[in-house]
Amino acid sequence: MKINLTSNSNVTGVGVFPVVFVVISLAAIASSFVLANSIQDYGMKSRGFSAIIVVYLSACFVIHFLNSRVASKRALDLAEVKKEDAIYEHLKGIEEAGEVFSGSLNSADVFRLVSSRADQVLPFTASVLFVVDKTVRSFKAVHAQGANSERLTGIEMPLDAGLAGRCYESHMVQIDRGAIGMNESIPGEALTGFRSAAAIPLIRSGEVFAVMAIYSDSRTAFDGNAITTLEAIGDRITPLVLSSLSFERSLSNALTDPVTHLPNERAFHLILENQIAETQRNPEDRPLTILAIDIREFDQLNLRFGHVAGDRILSLVANTVKAQLRQMDFFARAANDEFLAILPTANEAVAEEVISRINTSLFTTTFYVNDTDSISPVLNFGVAAFGADGETSDLLILAARLRKEQAKAGGPRKVLWFPKEAIN
Repeated sequence: MKINLTSNSNVTGVGVFPVVFVVISLAAIASSFVLANSIQDYGMKSRGFSAIIVVYLSACFVIHFLNSRVASKRALDLAEVKKEDAIYEHLKGIEEAGEVFSGSLNSADVFRLVSSRADQVLPFTASVLFVVDKTVRSFKAVHAQGANSERLTGIEMPLDAGLAGRCYESHMVQIDRGAIGMNESIPGEALTGFRSAAAIPLIRSGEVFAVMAIYSDSRTAFDGNAITTLEAIGDRITPLVLSSLSFERSLSNALTDPVTHLPNERAFHLILENQIAETQRNPEDRPLTILAIDIREFDQLNLRFGHVAGDRILSLVANTVKAQLRQMDFFARAANDEFLAILPTANEAVAEEVISRINTSLFTTTFYVNDTDSISPVLNFGVAAFGADGETSDLLILAARLRKEQAKAGGPRKVLWFPKEAIN
């Protein structure tokens, strides 16, 4: 949908009126000449001249009035064209941003950009991006800008609820005015101060994948030709938003383990490099420890219960371990049944406390691998500390894995056994 940049007004009257004025003037002169040379008496000629003057002045007034109306309409049309030109330029900026940044910006940055551009086209007070999740048939407000943005972010609601729900079902722009909170599933405090709202469907292949909702503190914010402008905004921001969501999804898939939904080893290396850099800046006050963990006799469990149950065991162990880590810790799955954890600011004592909590949780939890069978998994741990065991990611991971293998053999945790190839 393109905004119409041409005026449909009929402005040809501006050129016609001078011709009409000349014709009337000539007619008035001719009538006066004929009357003056007629045989009528003086009184009749006086009345005739008076009538000619009245008709002539009336015609001049009508011509002037019509000419002013046409000129005013033309000025309004030109102002509207200029306004539409300005709207087009702002919308063109969104298209250009899509061409430049397509596939390289995350959705938060993209939404900040499109909200700023859309606000220049049609001013509003706040904006929210509701992303559709068809698996649970709900919206989630993943990003918000402007007033009440903190309260609006993270809201979840059914696909058939409120203004966004009507937009999703109809595939059309929807507008609410007045007490907008009465028709919404959004908490009332998040809508405080808003007096009108609009929802724009973002459509791909005939399906709505997201809805951009905008809110205003003005009751008349979305009157007049707002629907046309909102549709134009939707057409232009859809490719950019879709590209950013796809970019994040592919990045997440590339860094996420599909079985446990934990970050994978590639993500672990990226985070570990960053944490090492932080510790190198302040090694005395910012210790760093990593853990290598695997499940004892996991291969036998896989053979006994099958690979589907094995994946379930991996997920159960992953959730249990993650629950016992600190909020700042980073936990990832490596290959097979191995997990890796980064413990920022943790020394050896803190690492031992974390391991103790994990073991206690495993001991007190019953793991059902199917409807009838349960197990009590035991984990092997390897600990490596920055500085004492190395100052690079590869050396730290190697040390943690070697200590984990020692734990399987019953070797002392304080001593690090290196294989011959590592020594040579």
